[in-house]
Amino acid sequence: FNISEQDFIKAALKQPNLFYQKPETLKKNIQESAKIFGLSEDKFLKAALLCPNLFIQKAETLKKNISETAKVLGVSEAEFLEKALKRPIAFILKPESIDKKNKAYSLYKNISGKALLDDLNVFTYTPDDFYKRTLYEIIVKDLKITSKLAYDKLADAIKRYPDRIFIFNLPEDECTEEFIQYVKDFFAKNIGTQNYRFIIDGKEVK
Repeated sequence: FNISEQDFIKAALKQPNLFYQKPETLKKNIQESAKIFGLSEDKFLKAALLCPNLFIQKAETLKKNISETAKVLGVSEAEFLEKALKRPIAFILKPESIDKKNKAYSLYKNISGKALLDDLNVFTYTPDDFYKRTLYEIIVKDLKITSKLAYDKLADAIKRYPDRIFIFNLPEDECTEEFIQYVKDFFAKNIGTQNYRFIIDGKEVK
């Protein structure tokens, strides 16, 4: 490999299986993956150092992930490959996983009017992360909170208004039902179901 021993050890500490793999096997995986994507070995190796799991994944598996995810997201394979090289975890995430993340992110953007500084960061979040951000935006706006509020303090802020009726409408979206379920679970776990009224699209959530 065209990498230093120190860089490889850093990668192996993130993916300990690398310590037990034969160097020939790891090199073959990198070479075959680079070839199947039409990339230089050095370029794919750089991605593997960011996501060490790529050292032990079969080229065909990675190719299938990229191809299927590109179709799910409605972009060309080449376009998604460029994104994946910048956020290599995208190579190993299941297409349906990325699709759910992307849809939850779209709901968040639709309701909040905000976007991540880099859309590639969507790969590092879970759908629930975006639902939490969405609920945060709704509550902060409803309570007219102008000072910065930490995400983990959202429940505390709501508890200050036990008789508050939260009313808002959701846009038509594939994730609406999942978000409503997240809201139910959030209140049940963090606040209790007796001390709030939450009305979504004219229906009380309990």
